[in-house]
Amino acid sequence: MTIKADYETKAFSEAVWSQMKNLRRERYKQSIAVQSEGGLCVTGFAWGFLPLLAGFGNFGNLSPGTDFTRIAREGSGPQGLSKYVNLAEAAGLYPVCGAIAAHLGQVFAGISFGANSGEKMQPQFVYQPQGCHAQFKGGQLCASILGLPMIVVDAPRRNNENGRRFLMSQLLDVIEVIQKKTGLEFNDEKFIEATQNDIYCRVRWAQICMLMKAVPSPMSYRQAMSLRLPLLTYSFNRATTNYMDLLYSEMQQRVKEGISGSPFERKRLAHEGLHPLYQPDILRWPEEYGAAFSMGEFMLAFGSFLHTSDGHIIPGRTLAERGFELRSREDGLKALVELQYPVEEEGYDRDGYQNRITHFINLVKDWKIDGVILHLARRCAPLNIAVFTKIKAIRQAGIPLGTYEASEGDPKEWDESRVRDDFERLFESLGLSRIASLAEIDSHGEP
Repeated sequence: MTIKADYETKAFSEAVWSQMKNLRRERYKQSIAVQSEGGLCVTGFAWGFLPLLAGFGNFGNLSPGTDFTRIAREGSGPQGLSKYVNLAEAAGLYPVCGAIAAHLGQVFAGISFGANSGEKMQPQFVYQPQGCHAQFKGGQLCASILGLPMIVVDAPRRNNENGRRFLMSQLLDVIEVIQKKTGLEFNDEKFIEATQNDIYCRVRWAQICMLMKAVPSPMSYRQAMSLRLPLLTYSFNRATTNYMDLLYSEMQQRVKEGISGSPFERKRLAHEGLHPLYQPDILRWPEEYGAAFSMGEFMLAFGSFLHTSDGHIIPGRTLAERGFELRSREDGLKALVELQYPVEEEGYDRDGYQNRITHFINLVKDWKIDGVILHLARRCAPLNIAVFTKIKAIRQAGIPLGTYEASEGDPKEWDESRVRDDFERLFESLGLSRIASLAEIDSHGEP
């Protein structure tokens, strides 16, 4: 049976994919090699304020473990996520977030900081800048298991001068504490360069995400979740700014030519919450029904955005656009603080209930989303409480909504037939019916 796509699809260039993969490999190798070079080595779900660590030179940061990608891919296999979640549970960590359990299972097994080459990185401390309650608790447990100190950065509750000053003082203290604990010197020039790169990359990613408003979207949510990966761990590197420029340029061209990230967009969908890492194909399921995931807040999470007074988002501004020249350590820290807590949003409470609802509804409108599916991750009660409070408001706004239950990191929570039923109920409510299998779509030009 011939399945004709609604839109022309084309793979991203080899240059884009190879640069993305090379940056990930480079960062991994750098993290392993830095131990023998006498550099800084940390662990934790440490994805915030990375330019601060770069001020100490090359640093190792195998978060959340050297084998996490591999064991996620193997899922419920004998060496997959299930094995390490079970190890954590056997040590008494239950109930616990699936992703945190998989990380701590690796720590218990003694493999979290090893490499296939046999080299190992021994972290000097657990670095946990901001994050969710589970990340903080996971960092604390990791520090306890390994007998390491833990450095925490607490997020201000409000975006105002006092909150920004509080965060600034913490970051200055972190630099001093790391210097005392490691004997390493902080280099202001390296830090300033890393900060410039980090801010540039995050603004550029925001601009890339904005291009996904186009119909058809030049990149699917599934593709975005892969192509954003250098932003998570290597945003402070000059090569990552070049990669972001390349991706942005290619995205602009795809919009101009009407190239789609998915073969069908009869309905544009949003996926909320982190999908099960052991079942990445779930992000393709809508294609069997002529739809596509075109947006999700996890896609937006690492970009730099500004909230407008009416609750929409626009890309943040680069240092050059702000006329902000970094000349000192304090300038760099101020720039990082204002990246997360923009002065333009003085007094705006992003976490306020009504603001969150308005923000989400506007995302749905701006990205032309026809329906939303929410992942109710088991074992994350605080997240689900927030989700359930949002569900009513989303439905009252007339936005078609479905939910499914699983876990981002524990395959034992996965029941494919049940989740398929949950997806199909949403598809039916949108007037969609199955048009093809993924195998049929793949045989006719899926990128």
